[in-house]
Amino acid sequence: MKKRYFAFIIVVLSALFSCNIYGVETESIPLTLEILNNSNQSNINDRFYFEMVPEDENNPMPEDTENGIYLLTLSNEGNSQIPSMKFNEVGDYVYHIYQVENNNKLYSYDNTIYTLIVSVINDENMDELEAYSIITKEDNNEKYNEFYFTNTYIQEPTVDVNTSDIDVKMLCILSIFSLIALNISIKKIVLNK
Repeated sequence: MKKRYFAFIIVVLSALFSCNIYGVETESIPLTLEILNNSNQSNINDRFYFEMVPEDENNPMPEDTENGIYLLTLSNEGNSQIPSMKFNEVGDYVYHIYQVENNNKLYSYDNTIYTLIVSVINDENMDELEAYSIITKEDNNEKYNEFYFTNTYIQEPTVDVNTSDIDVKMLCILSIFSLIALNISIKKIVLNK
């Protein structure tokens, strides 16, 4: 009986010491938005939204995540970051990052979907965890250092007005009215005689 109890204690203690209770935190990853064809006409109050969604709902997520989705907002073009995340277990954690189009018709939105894979492994001594991030685009296996989106500002179409055409049309209209008025005047004179 004592041997079984002693063996149970050894198993429990070895399990406790083999677990990494500290975990590992990833570095934050830059997210950049560039707006092509941007001019002073673009609205400084425009907002651009990006979502980070885990492939597995149990994946660790950054703070401020709501309903399993981390939302990042940028005002006009600029840089931001996907915050760090803490991992406590070895494994590969997959996320998808993409831009959410809003109803602003003045922009053509970049619809790139990035895949973020965070690989968490034990270090050489098996006493700490290490995390490595790999970023790819959904349509290729090339690796990237950041999430980079390019939107295009669409200039509102301007109508070129050829004033010479308006002058000719106005002149024609005025001439027609003048002829009608002259005709009426002549009829009145002829009828009064």
